[in-house]
Formats: sequence, structure tokens, C-alpha cells
Amino acid sequence: MRADAARNRLRILAAARKLMAERGSAVEMVDIAEEAGVGVGTLYRRFPDKQVLVLELIREKFAMLSSILERELGRSELSARERLDNYIRASGEVQRRDLGLQEAMSASAPEHQQIARDTPGLLGRIDRLVSDAVAEGSARADLTWEDIVMCSCALGHVLQHEESLPGSAERLLAIQLAGLDPR
Repeated sequence: MRADAARNRLRILAAARKLMAERGSAVEMVDIAEEAGVGVGTLYRRFPDKQVLVLELIREKFAMLSSILERELGRSELSARERLDNYIRASGEVQRRDLGLQEAMSASAPEHQQIARDTPGLLGRIDRLVSDAVAEGSARADLTWEDIVMCSCALGHVLQHEESLPGSAERLLAIQLAGLDPR
């Protein structure tokens, strides 16, 4: 890729990242091009449709979540349960700040599931956090990585829409975390 093409791609991704975080999937490609300071033709040469661009942003966010997991796994000063709880909180906060990610995590699109499976370490690290907490005796024995994904998705949704919901995200989080306790 030529240097100017690479710069345009980075500008497009930065603009899409910003606008999708603010507006979610409602953002239009023309708005992304304008924010990036490129023509619509340049945008479509790099990303033939909005779905391709969205999938690229989802890859980035899932890689970020994998990094958060890696950080938590390395925090040996904490109990396994504290690391697990920290990840659930952090995942919710990442989604709270990014409407596009929250929408993606709430969607059950096969492409999103494939990206999660393809993101290095993502699912394996969640599984390890869960396994460590179960082995420690601080989490219910039947807890799975899938349960944690569901907790994260639910929390992200509530954090994103808390103003229009009857409860609070903090209360949901407390209920979720209590539900992970050993039985």
C-alpha cells in the first residue's frame, strides 16, 4: 500500500472509530469520509461497504478486550475472582464509551462470532479467568466463558442505555457478580 493510501486508511479508521462510538451503526459512510477528510470514493476503495468497515472496528475492539484479559490474568496480586470481576467491569466500560461496539456485542451476527473466535487469546483468556475462579472456589462450579460473554453484553447494553431504563447499571453489575458466587 502506498504511503498516502495507508494514511488515508488510518484517517478513515480513526474517523469511523470516533463516529461509530458516538452514533453507532446509524452513522453514514459520507459522514465518515467527511470526518476523515477524504472523498467518498477514497473511502469506498478502502472499505467497499459499511459492513466491512464495521467488522474492522470490531476486530480492533475485540483485540482491546483480549489485551484487558491479558492484563487481568497477569495481576497475580489479585484473587482469580477479583480478576474475573475486573474484566466484566472493564468490558462494560469499553462498551459504555462505544455505542458501535455495544451494538456489535448485542448482535448475534455470525461474522462477529467468527471475529471473536479469531481474535488471538480472547475466548481462551476468558475461559482461563473462569477456570481459575472456579478452581479457587470463588465462582460457581458450572460457570462457563459463555456466561461471562453474556454478562458483559448485558452490562454493556444497560450502561449504554441506562438513562432510559428503570434500574441502574451498578445494580445489574452487583446482581451479576452475586450470581457468579459459588452455590
